[in-house]
Amino acid sequence: MEIVVKYEIAGPPISNLDFSIYNFLLKKIEKRKENYAPFSLKEINRKLNIKITRDDLEKSLDSLHRNVVIQRFEHIYRSYGLISCIEKESGDFYRFFLISYIFKSLIGEDDRGLSMGLVEVLRKKSFSFIYTANFYDILGELSEKDELIYSLEELRKITKTERKYREYKEFKRSVLEKSLKELNELNEKYIYLFQEERLDRKVNKIRFTREEKKNGENLHN
Repeated sequence: MEIVVKYEIAGPPISNLDFSIYNFLLKKIEKRKENYAPFSLKEINRKLNIKITRDDLEKSLDSLHRNVVIQRFEHIYRSYGLISCIEKESGDFYRFFLISYIFKSLIGEDDRGLSMGLVEVLRKKSFSFIYTANFYDILGELSEKDELIYSLEELRKITKTERKYREYKEFKRSVLEKSLKELNELNEKYIYLFQEERLDRKVNKIRFTREEKKNGENLHN
């Protein structure tokens, strides 16, 4: 009789970068056949063909560490972290430790296919747009405030687009609207809105608010 295993991931949203890093580390552990793997910032950048900073990497690792796997099959319930532990060594070198349930599945000692199912759930949880995770962090402050106001300069710095989308209309279309659209599609409870504030006819600040969604509502700006 086939065992039906259901997985859920509880925690902050996982960006495409988070997913890519986690998937790379899983493959590295699978190849080593040990429940940990050393890695470096330079290796991540080279293997994934990206260029991120130490802060970017540690932010992704923190996000992954705060996510929990919920596993259900038959009458069994399990809950455990995506990452058992991350140790930082000298410079930009780290060690990644994996929980035993995921590790055993990864090396073929568990026939329930946990690692494959887990990667698929992570893929579905990942943001499809690169800047959405930035706005998820920003708009999280609305749980304690009625509104947030950021200057365009601040938003460009947060999203690291100081040299891209220099015209506001490009930034609005390619960064702001796309990010909020994805957040609003994924969030079941709230809809996030923004308003432009102008100085001498030019947009210089963005005001963010949120409202509770009505049944079936999926609006964006």
